[in-house]
Amino acid sequence: MSLPAIGVREKYRIRFGGAYGPYSSGSNPNIAVSPIASRYDGLRLNPGRGTRSRVHPPNGTHGPRGAVLPSSRVCPAALSIVALSLSEQSFAVKREGKRPADGERDGVRRHSPPPGVFRKTMHSFDYLEPKTVADAVRFVSDYGSRCRVLAGGTDLLLQMEAGRHRPEAVVYVGRIPELTEIGFSESGGLRVGASVPLRKVENHPEVVARYPGLARGCREVGSVQIRNLGTLVGNICNASPSADTSPALLAYDASVEIVGPGGAGRTQPLDEFWVRPGKTSLQPGEFVTAVLLPTPAADTRTFYRKLAVRKAMDLAMVGIAVTLRPEGTGARDVRIALGAVAPVCLRAREAEAAVERDGAVAVDEASRLAEAACSPISDQRASAAYRREMVRVLTARALRQLLGVA
Repeated sequence: MSLPAIGVREKYRIRFGGAYGPYSSGSNPNIAVSPIASRYDGLRLNPGRGTRSRVHPPNGTHGPRGAVLPSSRVCPAALSIVALSLSEQSFAVKREGKRPADGERDGVRRHSPPPGVFRKTMHSFDYLEPKTVADAVRFVSDYGSRCRVLAGGTDLLLQMEAGRHRPEAVVYVGRIPELTEIGFSESGGLRVGASVPLRKVENHPEVVARYPGLARGCREVGSVQIRNLGTLVGNICNASPSADTSPALLAYDASVEIVGPGGAGRTQPLDEFWVRPGKTSLQPGEFVTAVLLPTPAADTRTFYRKLAVRKAMDLAMVGIAVTLRPEGTGARDVRIALGAVAPVCLRAREAEAAVERDGAVAVDEASRLAEAACSPISDQRASAAYRREMVRVLTARALRQLLGVA
């Protein structure tokens, strides 16, 4: 496919494969490749130190090479790159695993996967790096449903390696300046661009001061390393019902900013954005450019809790976020958002109405209504009955804490 050069760094053709799988102890998500002026066959990747790598000819001589590039230059969170063709320069690289070699051919050391793990080969795809939103819109529109947008890649790359997604093109939006910005104003609220990492969101002073539930939800995602790469918008678009940030976003009445073919934009409330696990309302040719949160009132109180088996690096059994504005013995603007207890993250609207109508005396009724609103499943983390009971308990605890009820 012929692509215009305007606003595009380069067009890459990437072929992945030969990996031990996404959960292998030998996985190195920080692979980068240095362009080499000459053409070599059977180049071997030397992992080196830190998050940068070099490629070397198989005979051990270094040969000409370009500057070493950070991992984000080629593909964020890239896993087991086997061959990459860039313009007239060709490379072949092989990640060295931690297991002893069982053979060697053409100067490239071969390894067997650990017992019980099958080799996986990622399909070929076009990798595009637009520099403006207009270029990104054009690329995404040209490919339509055959394209996936990449921001951090902490979910997408693993899903592609597992074969869940097989796009013909991946459009990386991390080079677009306006999508890397996070800003706040009293009139406009909070705007988080599509490429803003979770770590930046959780540490932003306005988020910490005005949206403490969102800051807490971001801190619950994975590890610091994951949050330095993964993005808030990516967490939303992954459409996982157990996403740690989703309850807080719903409680703050968040919406998403969407751009589509021809540059047409629209804004959609977040509770209408998710359709089912892994599925959003995005149409072919559309992608999310930002998430928007209105400015909360000064007297807004927030409760956030993630219930999981482990204290960190685990998916939620139940997630809950509650916001309200106290008013006498009651409250107004009540929001009760629940995660990991339905096909999508949801608001318990009947429970919200009960608290707004009857105030503190409706705590027990509201907790039962929140329990009735969810439809959890039983899995390896918790049974459906346990999840329902925890929704009731946590809702009552949140309301009593925010309303000052003993």
